[in-house]
Amino acid sequence: MKKQITLLGIIILLSSGCTTKNKVQILPDAQIGQPYSVTIDFTNGLRSQSFNASISPENSGLSVSGVAGPYNNETTISGIPKVKQDISIKIRYFVPEAKGFFVDNRDRENNYLIKVKE
Repeated sequence: MKKQITLLGIIILLSSGCTTKNKVQILPDAQIGQPYSVTIDFTNGLRSQSFNASISPENSGLSVSGVAGPYNNETTISGIPKVKQDISIKIRYFVPEAKGFFVDNRDRENNYLIKVKE
């Protein structure tokens, strides 16, 4: 009985550690018709060939630059907002991480939200 409870506890612990939920990061507000720019820093660096960004709505007036910065660890969201609604940005990228003798390669996804005001 004690072994079953211990085994169940280990399974729950491992499964809870494997599930990650991406939180939406709130970026500074934008104003419709006014220039907007914000730089996002990816502390672990990333591979530019794996970088993919999408913006919703597509006609928002904003765009996401490619990977930049001295360590390929930055991107910029900029433009002039054309719509009076929240703008969602989803960025997907790949990060190779070295951990001891092993390399832990990870696909990442970050979600951002910009509130547009008049």
